[in-house]
Amino acid sequence: MTAILEARGVTISFGGIKAVQDVALTVSKGELLGLIGPNGAGKTTFLRLLTGILRPHEGQILLGDVDVTHRSVDRRARAGLAVTHQIVRPFRAMTAVENVMLAAGHGFTRSPLRAFLHVSRVAAERRAMQLLERVGIADVARRLAGTLPLGQLKRLEVARALALDPQLLLLDEPLAGLNQNEASRLSDVITELNRDGITIVLVEHRLVEVLRIVDRLAMLDKGRLLAVGAPTAVMQRADVRAAYLGGADDAGD
Repeated sequence: MTAILEARGVTISFGGIKAVQDVALTVSKGELLGLIGPNGAGKTTFLRLLTGILRPHEGQILLGDVDVTHRSVDRRARAGLAVTHQIVRPFRAMTAVENVMLAAGHGFTRSPLRAFLHVSRVAAERRAMQLLERVGIADVARRLAGTLPLGQLKRLEVARALALDPQLLLLDEPLAGLNQNEASRLSDVITELNRDGITIVLVEHRLVEVLRIVDRLAMLDKGRLLAVGAPTAVMQRADVRAAYLGGADDAGD
């Protein structure tokens, strides 16, 4: 299958400690890949390298056939990469639909001239409502984001990311803090988005949901890629089980 994302020997160090070590991983167009690992494994650091928040000290990152290793977060977003964050930070004084409209207008806010010429609020609102419907919270579109419970805020975060029209969606622990019912419902939304053609990398601690929905599983441990493959096969490996049972307590994952 066609690779939409490729990490080649990606490495980054902090204070002499390698947080991510020589990671090579390919994500194929259309797949739903789960990225797991114990606390301190390097998952969030690796995600930040993919998005451009951090730059690797060694290795390359490609989107399609384009080397984006040294490109900014904004340029990667324009190339079709979107990310949701574990800690949701919407514009709390704006409504849910306004939050998504702001993201949906990204193509018109790259320059003051385009922003000035863009007057179709109706089109932006229609698009935002479609995305809220897609993630199952159109009924709270007119409520202030600051009044929404966590489960709806997580869905709002996904809708905002979808407004960027991504080819690749990186989800950083979207199920964190949710009860089992909310986690299962959001997992189903993620599955539907993938079935609609969006390639997804899911970073998540809740293994039950991860194993239920992903096509393929990659596991990091101590900054290294320990295993990649079919979810069942990966979880049956003795080294994977040992990594979880003896996982680090370091929260900087």
